[in-house]
Amino acid sequence: MILFAAVVPPPPVVEAALARVRRALAPAPAPPRRWWQRGGRSTAEAAPPIEVLPADRVVLTVARFGNLTTPDAHRLTSALVEAATDWSTPTVRIAGASVWESSRIPQLALDLSGDLDGLHGIARDVRATVQGLGLFLDRRDFRPSLPVAPLPEGGADDEVAAVAAAVAGEVGEPFTVTHLSLLRQATETSPLLEHARVPLSSDAAGCV
Repeated sequence: MILFAAVVPPPPVVEAALARVRRALAPAPAPPRRWWQRGGRSTAEAAPPIEVLPADRVVLTVARFGNLTTPDAHRLTSALVEAATDWSTPTVRIAGASVWESSRIPQLALDLSGDLDGLHGIARDVRATVQGLGLFLDRRDFRPSLPVAPLPEGGADDEVAAVAAAVAGEVGEPFTVTHLSLLRQATETSPLLEHARVPLSSDAAGCV
């Protein structure tokens, strides 16, 4: 199975941010056409629409592990649960937008603010745990951002600027990361399924 570790933000936080994103991306109403323009063809080509992901697919990817056998997936889960008992539980919030160029397809992403050092520490600890097991690990750098929409070829500078302005500052409520989710997905468009949950710190051990 193909697994990756992720932080799944609370649904109300994601839904509120995506509502602002969709409003920012909504096309401006076209000016009324004059009688002499009716029937004519527009000289401007409409920009391809930016499709925003559904809320249940907006997650913060911490590490990707590739295709694991079932025994290796269980071994990984057990190792992470044991290691995570003393990891931090950072509090963050959505506060900005940018373009994520490191992806195969450029992505519009929502940036996080707050205890980013805590998030980076979790990412480092996950990598160290996986490497200690000798399992495959995608070595792309961790970035504390939530991809929300693939961008059309050629970029979309105006749209990104509009979204950045819409989500600048304090968007929604801050949330505390109390656990990691080990997620699996059959294809890029299929739903994300939670394989296991890894509580962070002994204080969060009651998470289910």
